[in-house]
Amino acid sequence: MTRILVKRLVAETRAVAFDSEDVPISCFIQRETSLDPSATYGDVFAAIVRTVDKRRQEAFVELQTGELAFFNLSPKHTPPAEGEHINVEIRAEAYGDKNALVRPTGEPAERTSREDRLRDWMSAFEGSDVEDWSEMPTDDIEQVLTEALSTEVTISGGGRLSIETTRAMTVVDVDTAGRSPGQGAVNPAALTTLAREISLRRISGLVAIDLAGAPKGGKAKALRDHMSGELNAYRLGRADVLPPSPFGVMEISIQRRLRPLREYSPETCAVDRRETEMVAACLRQAEEAAASARTAKIAIMVTPNFAEKLGNCRFNWEAGLAQRYGTRFDLQIKPNLKSAYEIQVN
Repeated sequence: MTRILVKRLVAETRAVAFDSEDVPISCFIQRETSLDPSATYGDVFAAIVRTVDKRRQEAFVELQTGELAFFNLSPKHTPPAEGEHINVEIRAEAYGDKNALVRPTGEPAERTSREDRLRDWMSAFEGSDVEDWSEMPTDDIEQVLTEALSTEVTISGGGRLSIETTRAMTVVDVDTAGRSPGQGAVNPAALTTLAREISLRRISGLVAIDLAGAPKGGKAKALRDHMSGELNAYRLGRADVLPPSPFGVMEISIQRRLRPLREYSPETCAVDRRETEMVAACLRQAEEAAASARTAKIAIMVTPNFAEKLGNCRFNWEAGLAQRYGTRFDLQIKPNLKSAYEIQVN
């Protein structure tokens, strides 16, 4: 049976699903739109057509969030006019240098609530045992999400994966270190582990895997089929897998839908998301401190620059924290802090 941990915070909901062996396999993160207004998969947004490129068969629109998105023109339909107001459904979220992918729709603009989106995510794990953080404080979720940002992953039975993200693709190296002789034997276990990591980290696009050795013929086809089966076990959308090349490199193309997990950490996200992620991390840590010490005063010490970021936040975090935990929070501006903020329990 799958186990699910859910953490419902004032400004966001975070959750992790674990398989029957208690290994994390999927994560969920959803923010209040006033904290993170970026377009989310499946929602419908009002948009303005900015550019129509008939030669490339593409149209670019500006979403109501201010984000730029695009869709491919259809030969069956008349292209929209520049400046036209249309509604579009988000088919892939924007991140890094990748614009959101959308499709025009006649549906009204609507955003799914945090709770409804959580229920939809959980629907893939029917019969799951759900543990709610609001009733049982736990750091398991944060530990899992932090470890899922690591570049090194241990393979069951020995060996490890090195997972690196570049601008163009995700590059994975299979290392046999610490495994019994017969380097090719590590590959099936490595691919099983990688499929789980792809799901957990929400990796999409092109993935190149440098396997151990250079399997050929039936062994190469078996590895391709094995990886296809492993990926199909998760809700990843379309995933195309090629057999290993003569040099032992397997390539996978995974449909882009959700923003990768790395975009939800101030240490690994794109530059244009860093302010949002820093504010979210600060509020999350302040709330966790208040939940752990239910009668203590919580000092949120910030630099002048970070105080300005908190002030610019459209989410009323002071009211949200006070409503759940009372007036126990004290914002203090400290010019000489070593980091942008510190949380102190008094």
